Amino acid sequence: MFCCFYTTLLTSIVGAYSPVNMQLQIGLLTAVFPFFSLVNGYLSARIYKFFNGTKWILLTLLSSSFLPLFLAGSLFVIDVCEYIETNRAAMVPISDVLVLVVLWFSLNVPLTLLGCFIGFSSQTIETPVK
Repeated sequence: MFCCFYTTLLTSIVGAYSPVNMQLQIGLLTAVFPFFSLVNGYLSARIYKFFNGTKWILLTLLSSSFLPLFLAGSLFVIDVCEYIETNRAAMVPISDVLVLVVLWFSLNVPLTLLGCFIGFSSQTIETPVK
């Protein structure tokens, strides 16, 4: 989430964000968010390995599913509330969630698995001895 926040902040600073060109900002975050799951997998594996964790498959599943499922659930609730308020006759809430699920299974899970593999295959972080 921090990486997405700073990517948004950086694009706002360089001038890519404007009310006229809002689709560029949304498209950029939609394209960049799944690739930050590689960083998520790597950092979670390094921290987990530092604390002598051994169940890397469980770590991969938890780190690849917690945040995307939370965001998809939040988006679904917001879309259902909008659907109830405006009485639109479209199936937008379901289609938005389906797009997020496809992005999650096709990009987030494999990239998190790759990040966890790289994190677990590297050496353990040693604490400095005083």
